[in-house]
Amino acid sequence: MSPKVRSAFFCGVLAAALATVPLHAVAEEFGAAGVQQVESVVLESASTSSVISEKVDSPDTATLALGASDTMPESDQVQKAQDVDPARQSANDTSTIGDSPSADGSHEETVDNASTTNVESSVTEPPAEPAPAPVASEPEKPSESAPAPSVEVDATSMAPAADTSESAQNVYRLYNPYSGEHLYTADLSEAKRIVGYGWRWEGVGWVSSTSTGEPVFRLYNPYNGEHLYTTSENEASFLASLGWKREGTAWRSSGTKNVLREFNPYATVGTHNYTLSSVEDENLGSIGWRREGIAWSSLDQASLPVEPFWATGPSGRWWVQRDGSYAAGRLIEPNEDGNPGIRAYATSSNGHVVRGAETVGNRTIVADANTGELPSAEGWWKSSAPTGSSQWYMVAKGSDGVLYAKTGRFEDGGSAYYGVPGRGYIAIGRERVGNIFVITDASGRLNESTGFIWLQAPGDSSTCLYRMGAYGPNGLVGARADGFFTDGGSRFYADPSSGRLNRSGVFYADGAWWRAVDWGGCFSAGSWQDMAAKAQNYRSATNYLILVDCTSNRTAVYQWDNGWFAIHEWSCTTGANNCTVKGQFATNLKGYSFGSGFTCYYFTQFSGNYLFHSVLYYQNSNRVMDGRLGINASHGCVRLDINNAKWIYDNIPRGTKVVTY
Repeated sequence: MSPKVRSAFFCGVLAAALATVPLHAVAEEFGAAGVQQVESVVLESASTSSVISEKVDSPDTATLALGASDTMPESDQVQKAQDVDPARQSANDTSTIGDSPSADGSHEETVDNASTTNVESSVTEPPAEPAPAPVASEPEKPSESAPAPSVEVDATSMAPAADTSESAQNVYRLYNPYSGEHLYTADLSEAKRIVGYGWRWEGVGWVSSTSTGEPVFRLYNPYNGEHLYTTSENEASFLASLGWKREGTAWRSSGTKNVLREFNPYATVGTHNYTLSSVEDENLGSIGWRREGIAWSSLDQASLPVEPFWATGPSGRWWVQRDGSYAAGRLIEPNEDGNPGIRAYATSSNGHVVRGAETVGNRTIVADANTGELPSAEGWWKSSAPTGSSQWYMVAKGSDGVLYAKTGRFEDGGSAYYGVPGRGYIAIGRERVGNIFVITDASGRLNESTGFIWLQAPGDSSTCLYRMGAYGPNGLVGARADGFFTDGGSRFYADPSSGRLNRSGVFYADGAWWRAVDWGGCFSAGSWQDMAAKAQNYRSATNYLILVDCTSNRTAVYQWDNGWFAIHEWSCTTGANNCTVKGQFATNLKGYSFGSGFTCYYFTQFSGNYLFHSVLYYQNSNRVMDGRLGINASHGCVRLDINNAKWIYDNIPRGTKVVTY
């Protein structure tokens, strides 16, 4: 044994005894650090057609490919041994399927999301030895939103459950849509079980010998759920010394077809991929995977017959055909080979059958939400919508014999309905179509009245006003929802989010503030839009607000209606030399007049000696002494035209907020 091998072996034994040292990924040189990308690679082989979705994470630590052409320096081997923490096994036991290598014949179930640890061994092996393969993860209680936990299997007892040949067996391939990992197994019963946990069936990866050729060993990393497949006894032993569990012989390497291996240097789980497809191998290489050459050999023959069955799990349902592939892009007939009386439709994307409702192309297919069984006749059908909620559909037979949901406007039993394009379900309440909303009752019957119509659609809390007309595509009647429009000389605003006409309150649209009134018309919230916008930032103890712009000498009075709208906008005169007090105040005392040598009428106090009042008159007369407005000329008060000062005096209650700026 070489010094490097002895060193690595010693470090592995040492690591197994260190119960407190955490498991880390071993650092490796690579030229694309920090890259994060998502790959979708089409798998092309004689036995299956599937999509591989691999998530590639920007690494904090890199994963090493065991058996790659590089060799690991002794210092890296020591680091690797230190990174292994067998103590984590107690907190990260994995789910067992099949016979267990443990003493009690079982493994505990748990989810382990620890980083993958792969090692570049310095043992003397061919440069293309396989390295760790994807982890199998299934949840204890599967769901569409949570990744499936790891699958740990004793491969020593694996047998081709559905294969009858004494010299060959299928190796099945499955995909975890949550983690992007693949699992390979010759045990059909295992494959069926993990589909039940949420893995996708991807058919037969290749055919292997059961009696001749080198054994392909399967190992399991209990710290992160990673599986490794290798023909190297030295590699298997070395990883076992680091805490990996040996799971026996998975299949044998024999034949003339090459199984290729690729390594993802950025991922921490699902780091390896195995395939017969040179196209897949090249595609993965083009997006950053390392092409590691031939992993082992397989037989050059078609997949062995499999008794057809339904593979069903939380992520989908597939009809597995006799050649091990799933049906895709076609009807599955009830009298088909082994099918127990279910007529279903398998999609062409990944072969799952429609359950509930699903849009295929530009048409919607509905089916039983559990089994995928299609309706048997045309008519009304209630099922789960793409969103998961229960919806009604009207189904009719297409030219290909499949029942599709009707879309657009159609009539049934003397009433008009609307099937939503791209979704198929019947519109209920309000449904947007272009620049309009179609309005229906609770049963989906369209309201096709025109004009200004008061309606209480399902979902409305009260009766609302709509402007109905043939504004939709192909003359479809609905409520316009295109914002401002003019009708009969008045301006209206049809809310784009609902089609309802605004009937009260201040709102912002098209760069300005507006106020809607009860009959549906709307008006500007103020010709001085800068002041109107500023007003919205304040609250008042009364239903009024007064703003004074001391620079441009403007005074505006606002009234509240779910926002401030201007009821008066006046020119004024404020303090010379910027002497008018600035800030937020409140109206207080009032009086008819004051002055010596002049008279000011109708004063309203807002801060100390600062008042709203009229321009200056000759004392006790109605003759104007100084009627200038729009300038800075007062001693600090806000001078107004006498009629405007009187309006404040007569109408503004005490405590009204005044903002001067």
